[in-house]
Amino acid sequence: DINGECRCRRGLIGPKGEPGERGAIGLTGPP
Repeated sequence: DINGECRCRRGLIGPKGEPGERGAIGLTGPP
């Protein structure tokens, strides 16, 4: 999401969707 919240398994536009990935920009962040 735009706020960079955790979207586990799948990001909004994330390429892979690893656990703890941030949504909107698909950045890996803390779970």
